[in-house]
Amino acid sequence: TPQGRQRAHFWPGKSVDAPIWLWFPGNAALALEYAAEARSWDPEAGWLFVDYPGYGGNPGKPRPETVRQNTIGAVDALAAHLKTTPEALAPRLGAAGQSLGAAAALMAAEDLRLDRIVLLAPFTSMTEMGRLAVGWPLCHLNRHRYDNRRVLPVVAARGARLWIVHGVDDEIIPIRMARELTALAPD
Repeated sequence: TPQGRQRAHFWPGKSVDAPIWLWFPGNAALALEYAAEARSWDPEAGWLFVDYPGYGGNPGKPRPETVRQNTIGAVDALAAHLKTTPEALAPRLGAAGQSLGAAAALMAAEDLRLDRIVLLAPFTSMTEMGRLAVGWPLCHLNRHRYDNRRVLPVVAARGARLWIVHGVDDEIIPIRMARELTALAPD
């Protein structure tokens, strides 16, 4: 990518045509830290663990545009590794992410036209998270405009299946954010 050489990790599925999940971790986590858990979530599937620029030894900064570049680059590299094209691979792909990773999963679904998305503890927007952390007006100093309220309806309108999972006692991201996102695509 323009950020430099990026790294992602692929674990193949049980069969050559198994579904493949793109996994995006939350802030301050590395994608590969979830490898053992991912196998228990879907033991038949393949997993592409995607770290952000600035994470996991990757150069760069984790901005929405660089996260998108990383994701597309990782899928392109996976397609080459599997001796296919990204377009031919796309029907096998789904995206899953936690917290910040939920935003990355939605962006991947938008960019790659994925139809299976799992969001764990998603936030509505980074600006709203900033409002919780530092209040108004400082929340508007946020330069990373992740906005799940904008992307989720676009993905849902294409007929993608979305699952939103959020703990009621989450002390970082309030469950009301997951409920607000669910209301944008109630089906």
